[in-house]
Amino acid sequence: MFVLTHHAPDDEEDTAITFLSGDIRFAVAMALRAAEGKALLVLGTSVARQCIEARLIDEILVHVVPVLRGGGVRFFDRQGAAPVDLETVAVSRAGQITNLRHRVLKQSPVSWSVVAGAAIFGIE
Repeated sequence: MFVLTHHAPDDEEDTAITFLSGDIRFAVAMALRAAEGKALLVLGTSVARQCIEARLIDEILVHVVPVLRGGGVRFFDRQGAAPVDLETVAVSRAGQITNLRHRVLKQSPVSWSVVAGAAIFGIE
């Protein structure tokens, strides 16, 4: 497991966790090597946004639950940013959870500079 952070803890005892900081491309490259050809999942809107800005995201899987929160981090909130075009790949439901799977269209005119809780993002 890789954790992208500005401040790695000094007392982490779990050797399965690797803390990384710096460029998102470097972090993704390290994680992809460790994944050995398997899908890489990115959790968190801030990291996912950085991956989208760097054009590293292939698919987005959003889990929608029937609860409206009053706060939190908006998905892909970036003032003045160009839209990112998505193509719906699948919509499914498991109980009260709706799963939305979208492919990020590579021709999207992303002009941003260079993945909190409810979303999982796939990276090629």
